[in-house]
Amino acid sequence: MTEQWVLVPPENFEDHDWLVAESRGVFLAGHLGHGDRRFPVIVYDRHRLALDAERETVVGLFYEPNLILVPEVTEESVTKELDRLARNGRLDWLLALTAEQETVWSLDLPDALDRGVISARLRHGERTFPVLLCDPEGAASVAGRDVGPYEENMIVVPELTEETMRRAVEKLGSAGQFRWMLN
Repeated sequence: MTEQWVLVPPENFEDHDWLVAESRGVFLAGHLGHGDRRFPVIVYDRHRLALDAERETVVGLFYEPNLILVPEVTEESVTKELDRLARNGRLDWLLALTAEQETVWSLDLPDALDRGVISARLRHGERTFPVLLCDPEGAASVAGRDVGPYEENMIVVPELTEETMRRAVEKLGSAGQFRWMLN
């Protein structure tokens, strides 16, 4: 590929905003850029991910597209992780996404459901997309990994039951939260 992946910060984002992102442990409203294409991204440090997932699932669910986990949210660490992900081809699946009219989303679950963390697939017609489903404890275990993971889509629900996971996908899909994958 001749074009490279770049981190596109929000409009009016300045160098000193990295200090704010670092202190908060999260980089919000950014995009992954490849040529003229843009995809939403959020970057967390381990501590903030565990806190947000636990807090949000008390009253509902937690969803983030293209979640990148770094040891600390600095421009250097985010750029380094983005370069590693791009070099390993982890972002290339985004380039195959195209717009479609159908809006029905479903969830393909593995036959055996693990405790805490489940790798599954979001389904939109014939197309499928990776998703990681977690309960708050599972999100904390993901945040505790030594290597910074990249989760294409991460949904944290209060409990990992088939019904709860399917309801979460239905709710997020009908609210248009997955539409970005079809652009």
